[in-house]
Amino acid sequence: MRALAHLLGLFGILPACLLLGGCLAPLAYRPGEAGAIGSPAPAAAMTDPAPQQPLAAPVPQYALDDLLQMSPQGLRELLGEPGLLRREGNGQMWRYVGGECVLFLFLYPVGSEETGPAQVTHAEFGARENGAEPETAGCIDALVMRRRG
Repeated sequence: MRALAHLLGLFGILPACLLLGGCLAPLAYRPGEAGAIGSPAPAAAMTDPAPQQPLAAPVPQYALDDLLQMSPQGLRELLGEPGLLRREGNGQMWRYVGGECVLFLFLYPVGSEETGPAQVTHAEFGARENGAEPETAGCIDALVMRRRG
């Protein structure tokens, strides 16, 4: 009788285990299902992110003061060759035209005898041929970018 009770106990546990196993089956790993390694992401994760605010205009990197005391070699490295180079006495006027701005740089020798190497002593923006007010914000940056192409 004891053996029979033991067998019934085993047979009672076995169906219970099978029933519980059936409940757990959906949690098993199945390749290709969402969340499985190597499977495509769910459609909700593939949607575009929320639109972002437009970016603010970049702050100009270069200003006129940055060009003061620059050597001719430094100017050529930064801006390239000027569109116009005019010599008057021991001074030089370099002109760069780009976009909506014209940049004038005046170079003079430095030193006690004014015979030393030339450097920028004055810089200014000028109007385009049409007489419009010069666009100064980002002018030097635009010239630099044009040079670096």
